[in-house]
Amino acid sequence: MSPHETPWRAQNQPGDSAPRSHHSTDLSMRIVCLSDTHNQHRNLDVPPGDILIHAGDSTFQGTLSEVSGFLRWINYLPHPHKILIAGNHDWLF
Repeated sequence: MSPHETPWRAQNQPGDSAPRSHHSTDLSMRIVCLSDTHNQHRNLDVPPGDILIHAGDSTFQGTLSEVSGFLRWINYLPHPHKILIAGNHDWLF
């Protein structure tokens, strides 16, 4: 293995047609990170992964309506693990 190769390569890369298998001996994981979506989250094409991180500013003002809509959307996504970090616009968190 060259110094530029890594054993942690995701099983599926963009363009792969086979679904990822969680029953493999491969120890790789795919982490998807988003931030600064400011209520535009429903317009995103979020790639599949094992962990989804939203790193702040999911809303503009952090109102109950904005946060509720964001949480409904993120709960719908298939990622088994989700990490939410509040940003300076996410007052309700």
